[in-house]
Amino acid sequence: MESCIWLAIFIVPNTFQSIALLMLIFSFFQNAILAQFEGVTLFWLGDQKAKLYGKIRKWGSVGFIVGVFVIGALLEIVPISMLPILLLIIASLAFIWSFTIREPDGAPTSQKKLESLLPVLKRPTVAAFFTIE
Repeated sequence: MESCIWLAIFIVPNTFQSIALLMLIFSFFQNAILAQFEGVTLFWLGDQKAKLYGKIRKWGSVGFIVGVFVIGALLEIVPISMLPILLLIIASLAFIWSFTIREPDGAPTSQKKLESLLPVLKRPTVAAFFTIE
């Protein structure tokens, strides 16, 4: 979805309102996926959560800072108008990389096979979740 939003920035009119709407949509989906990746990370760590989670967060922060510096240095060389293209490339690479994430060996078999969405939405716990959200 993130790649589609960065691609849409080249299609929508270049007005404040259209770019602001795209950024709102981007933030909505980006914030939603972050919590899911936290859950995936914790699930992957299993019994080693206490030992490794802090290290993962630390190196994730270091990687973010390095990434910001690299993009900043790149923007010293290329014009700022290239920023959406850089972000589209980064989002596309993240999308492709996400296919390398596999289920942990200890994952329940129900997680290894895809379930139809409608039965899941009909569960009382799912309905309660959407009600309180």
